[in-house]
Amino acid sequence: MNNQIAIPDPMLKQLVKANISLDIAELIAIRDVKERCVAQATEAQDTVAQWLRSGACPDSQVNAAVEDALCNLKDRLAMQSLHEEGQG
Repeated sequence: MNNQIAIPDPMLKQLVKANISLDIAELIAIRDVKERCVAQATEAQDTVAQWLRSGACPDSQVNAAVEDALCNLKDRLAMQSLHEEGQG
């Protein structure tokens, strides 16, 4: 994410929440906790994606930054899912 783009605080918090949840999921060995973290990250990602689709923010630079962050989250979620499948 470009630090010079001012992403609205509620969406920034959701993006941070998703990334922290995935960080925890990558570090923890307890399957239930890991699954909960991935679910929280997915929920936060969905919240931001819905906000973006709604057109709530008319600033195209902000939208581009949020889309980029969502792509990164999607990639991280996919990697987490692949990692989980490899263990199960």
